[in-house]
Amino acid sequence: MRQSTSQHNPSFLLLLPAILLLLSGCIGLNRWEWQHPENYGDAARQQAIAECDQIAGEEVFRRNYFYFPLYPRYYDRYYDHDRRPFYWTDDYFYRTQQKLYDRQRFFRICMKAKGWHLVEIPNQ
Repeated sequence: MRQSTSQHNPSFLLLLPAILLLLSGCIGLNRWEWQHPENYGDAARQQAIAECDQIAGEEVFRRNYFYFPLYPRYYDRYYDHDRRPFYWTDDYFYRTQQKLYDRQRFFRICMKAKGWHLVEIPNQ
């Protein structure tokens, strides 16, 4: 039986992450910024961001994120065989992700209601 003589060069495999890191630094990402059509300044933008962040946080706090699916393995979650705490179950992660998503969504809605728009600013 014939043996394969081609082998991977291990030094190339060690060099590959360094090459990718250098190339990714050359790309440069654009940034997004909230701007108002009436060209309000930075102080007005910071004030609007603070107000909308507070409003979004209060709105998320008011919502009920209790998630209790109707199948048997969750009925005895406190008496689970492997004794996992409640916060390790899937519904905790679902609620946490849903809260984060809703807070970001409420923030965007508030900013747009105040007249602010996200504008892409090219990297210079």
